[in-house]
Amino acid sequence: MTRKVSLAILTALACAPLTHAQATPSGLIVETVADLGTAYPTDIAFVPGRRVFVASKPGELYLYGGGAVTALGSVPGVVSNYERGLLSLAADPGFTHNGYVYAYFSHQSGFNRLSRFTCSGDLAVPDSANIALDPSSERVVLGSIPDISPLHNGGSVRFGPDGMLYLSVGDDRVACDAQDVNSQRGCLIRLTTALLADSPSQTAADLSVLDPGDNPMSGDFNFARLVIAHGMRNPFRMEIDPFQGDIFVGDVGDDLEEEISCYEFSRGAMQLENFGWPWKEGFAVGPGTCPGAAPTGLKDPIAIEPNGTADSIIVGALYRNRGGTFDFGAAYEGSLFYTDWFQGHGRRLTRSASQGWTTAAPVPGQPSATNWAQGLPYVPGWRQGSDGALWFAQRPYWAYPTARIARIRPTGQLTNSISPIAGADQVTNAATDFPQPIVLEVRDSAGAPLQGVRVGVEVLGPAELVGQPVLRTDANGRVTTTIRALDKGGAVRVLATTPGDPNGAIVELYSRRLNVTQTPSSISLHIDNTTSATPPNVNYFVSVAIGPSSPLPTPFGTLCVNPYAPLSIVIEDATGLFNFVSFSGLGSVGDPTLTRSYPFPASLLASVTMRFEAVGFDSVGGWFHTNCEIVQF
Repeated sequence: MTRKVSLAILTALACAPLTHAQATPSGLIVETVADLGTAYPTDIAFVPGRRVFVASKPGELYLYGGGAVTALGSVPGVVSNYERGLLSLAADPGFTHNGYVYAYFSHQSGFNRLSRFTCSGDLAVPDSANIALDPSSERVVLGSIPDISPLHNGGSVRFGPDGMLYLSVGDDRVACDAQDVNSQRGCLIRLTTALLADSPSQTAADLSVLDPGDNPMSGDFNFARLVIAHGMRNPFRMEIDPFQGDIFVGDVGDDLEEEISCYEFSRGAMQLENFGWPWKEGFAVGPGTCPGAAPTGLKDPIAIEPNGTADSIIVGALYRNRGGTFDFGAAYEGSLFYTDWFQGHGRRLTRSASQGWTTAAPVPGQPSATNWAQGLPYVPGWRQGSDGALWFAQRPYWAYPTARIARIRPTGQLTNSISPIAGADQVTNAATDFPQPIVLEVRDSAGAPLQGVRVGVEVLGPAELVGQPVLRTDANGRVTTTIRALDKGGAVRVLATTPGDPNGAIVELYSRRLNVTQTPSSISLHIDNTTSATPPNVNYFVSVAIGPSSPLPTPFGTLCVNPYAPLSIVIEDATGLFNFVSFSGLGSVGDPTLTRSYPFPASLLASVTMRFEAVGFDSVGGWFHTNCEIVQF
């Protein structure tokens, strides 16, 4: 196992001259988006709102947004010799309201870690780079992944369309441990993050908290409950089909074959797959055997590269046209891209019912029959952005002397435009649908509506799509989508894109929420709200019901707390309907939010259920009520 030069050893090697200049097919260009200076990029992750995270091997984290690169801070405790370092990261699907980012890295404890960190700042503002990573927010998810060797740490962390978090892990140069589902080596892991506590912790989460419940060995008492595949050598880069959930793994080979393996996702029973290492290497017999009989039912790769044409395979995106500005078009739908760290070529696979996965037919201007692109070494992965382009970060080399963020995109002139027609500026209560759908219209450069054009829709902030993220325009050039507010308050932005429009459209919404928290000595109430009134003053009355409360129909909706009921009390009133009471002593006018605290020993309310609700008057929008907050003390 001495053929491979470690990916990390490259930090100490000079760049060898390339045999081919940078080249891409006709109609596509490699565009440098931003310089990264002396950084050593290992992975990128997309952040909602046209932003990109970049992980650097020593632990630094960068953000590209609004045309500039910002240093966010460093992941603490990273060890970065040889193949060790900050290897991969993923933004939480709810990043724009929770700020969570997951990092996989080599830690000074002597183990590899998967940890969650929290970011703050303009999380839900498109293009904004005003974000900071809080190193003290670390919550260790997995903290005992073996790291006795500085090689074969492997590792990509990705969210799948099922909402689960996936992690690929190398064999740590203990080949036979890749056949042991409890070794935490040479495996593919699937876990849920939904039950992780919000608070920081240096203690790894209990496996029962991470077990999704539908893994092949869910319920097992050991690490195996998180494993969905094993038998891999060094699965440095892994990507997931955003539509189907299939997982494509580039497993760096030994002396014979590089392999691309596919874990086919099933929404029924998840299967346990064994990709064969070290009994197998690609399609060939592997270099080693392990105690016991040879396993049966080993999973073949979907494609291999013999050594000599590739040295360290890097799997790329499974391409999907999603209505982005730079969609490649129908000819590329379902293509699987991959590259090689040393050789610098980019290649493409397509799948057919009769032949399975094969090298894609050449397109005009392609550098060679096999190379879709070339002259792009030291790229740790190609990932597809929401704009449709293939994005990557690249280590410095002779043709480009500083690290950079770049993308491969079409060169076609941008002529179309997308704009909102209806549904903007709505406010709704948390955990409800916005009452009006969002209607968007696409027109060409002459102003004519475009039928059958893809529109991609992305939600930033505490809300989600009801339906599909990719739509096609009707005969009037329009698409319609519904947005549901999550059970959180705050600004919501809907970002819509379409091929040919470089800017997209942004629709502003807001999720209004009343939230109640308690301490041993007080109760705190907070209302997230917005208004277009000037000055932004909103008059509230807040009612509390002890125990059950009969609903009260009103012209602006049914209240869950009847303020006139015997077991109800009004604790704030700026309307005059209840004699201008203010138990907080601070008044009941918000700006337009309202935060009040009430001294009250929680022990006096033990086992009591209380309902809180606010009614407000907005001088522009009129009367409204908030959500009904039910609190069990």
